[in-house]
Amino acid sequence: MNKLSIIIALLISGTASANKIIFPDDKPIIFPDDSTSTQSSDNNQTNHPSNVSKPLLINPRPHSLDDINNQIGKIFLSQHHKETAAVAKELEQIGTTEGFTVELTNDGELWAEDNKWMSADGTHIYQPVKALEGGDKDDLAAFTTALPSDSPGYIREGHHSFGWKEMFGVRSENLRRAKVLADKIGAKIEKAYSVIDGGNMLIGKKANGETYAIVGRDSVLATTVLHNELTPERIDAKKGELKARNRLYFAPFDSPPLGTIYGPDINVDIKLLELTNYLPANADQNTKETTAENYRTRVYFSGSDRDQIKKEAQKVKLSSTQMDTLVSLFAQTHHNNFNFDLNNPSERKEAEEEVKMELAKVKVVMSKKPLYSEEQVQQQMATMHFDGVEVDQTITQLETGSYLDKNKDVFYKETAAKKFLAMNELTKNIMAKELGVKRNNLVIIAQPGFHVDMHLRPLRTGEVMIHDPEITLRLVNITIRNTPETDPYYPELQEAKKNVEKEKNTLQPLYDKIAQQLSTAGLQVNKAPGVFQTGKREVNFMNGITGSGASGAFYITNASSIKLFNEAFAYFMQGQGITKTYFIGQDNAKDISRFGKKGENVAELLLRRQGGLDCITTHIAK
Repeated sequence: MNKLSIIIALLISGTASANKIIFPDDKPIIFPDDSTSTQSSDNNQTNHPSNVSKPLLINPRPHSLDDINNQIGKIFLSQHHKETAAVAKELEQIGTTEGFTVELTNDGELWAEDNKWMSADGTHIYQPVKALEGGDKDDLAAFTTALPSDSPGYIREGHHSFGWKEMFGVRSENLRRAKVLADKIGAKIEKAYSVIDGGNMLIGKKANGETYAIVGRDSVLATTVLHNELTPERIDAKKGELKARNRLYFAPFDSPPLGTIYGPDINVDIKLLELTNYLPANADQNTKETTAENYRTRVYFSGSDRDQIKKEAQKVKLSSTQMDTLVSLFAQTHHNNFNFDLNNPSERKEAEEEVKMELAKVKVVMSKKPLYSEEQVQQQMATMHFDGVEVDQTITQLETGSYLDKNKDVFYKETAAKKFLAMNELTKNIMAKELGVKRNNLVIIAQPGFHVDMHLRPLRTGEVMIHDPEITLRLVNITIRNTPETDPYYPELQEAKKNVEKEKNTLQPLYDKIAQQLSTAGLQVNKAPGVFQTGKREVNFMNGITGSGASGAFYITNASSIKLFNEAFAYFMQGQGITKTYFIGQDNAKDISRFGKKGENVAELLLRRQGGLDCITTHIAK
């Protein structure tokens, strides 16, 4: 067997004709577990049961908290990084005072928080069932940065509104590493539809005792697009893109030293769809070709699913005449690089298995559905009032992100945009259930950066601290006034002032918007001096750990090498009701890690690598 039949199995190509093949026994293939002999195509989905969108997580355990109600029992960090080992030693000292322990794990995940979120009791670890990575992340980044900064309401896309494509998204391989911690502590891993990095969510308690969850908007968008790739609009968009690039069905081509490469043949796809009941044999040619193109586009979205296809292939029942004719058809057209010596009994058997795999793939691919059914989307749309400007902007975003065919008419585009906005609302409903909060306690905020936990921090019950450029500028000015010009850090302080003034002039509206969103959700907003850089070092006091212990309310955060910054922030935190503020990562980074720079501490090294204390830790309650 030519091994390219596996490698090229998902190539979207091919033009050879199958019209000369006659099927004397042209009956459909019925899979034994099919409940009906009539399946529908993408153009007629009414015969398939509508998708009932339920959360994957039913009655999740209470999640680990991020506010003062967080009674920390144990903090976990990875043992495979010198930076985390250094931080762990400092945390152990704090733990002896506040009453928690520290444990290093063997998962190799520096950013331990990002690939999961945990139940407070440590019995469950939660993760998204799909990862935002690769081309999916690129498409969503294009969507979020599509609007010019002078567009009405552009600020809803947060930092993307200013052109930054930086976005959350833990890769699949990182998600798998959570199993190490799960095995170590005996936790059960459960999957969720909600596409959330641990760092893009914060959990706390309201004054009425109800739990709230703050989630960045990117997670809503990612959940919607990743679980609804197979909507007619998305299939149309991808099909148009593939055809424009001549990648749907195209002629064989030579690829030395591999030889001639053949992709799928459209007429073979039509025959496979007929034999598996996804296409009526008496359909007109246009319907046949459209259904085949839609199927081939679905293959692009569906990935390999090879194990599932193998399972279904075992159920395929073909008459000897059907098998002989299909094998001949595949051989004549070289469908999917089909290349066997049919006179060799062993290769003949492999050829027949490949035919069954192709038939099974049709069933697997065509049976997949978007998370939200058309009925659900229409019902949600009926409850909504759509702003014309937002609809037009959403069209632009969908087109830029390759989610919408630019060649469609205006009515089609407007409907697609409204459906997308409705799906986002359905996503929020599922997200609230999977996070175990009431819908009105799910607080979706404009994305301040790639993760919300780098810019916000729950504090006392019902209160959230948010970085604010204007307040930060006050802290920097106070530090400058208390520092002699001869101090070696003085030039950095001046640089910090320039950076914060620049941020205030550009990003202040974004933080004001987030503050408004939090306030509307019934949370008290405490504006804080949290995130800035001096030119030589990063400063971030937001990415910390809030809790209650022997000292009362305490806060642990990233140390700055400029001690006056730490002192000024600790004084600020006293005004927030925090009894004790600890600063960790104080060791010289160059002595600890090969990534360290001269004059930089470990916390600043981590921040330069786009993370901090909260990012490298996970914790469970006592």
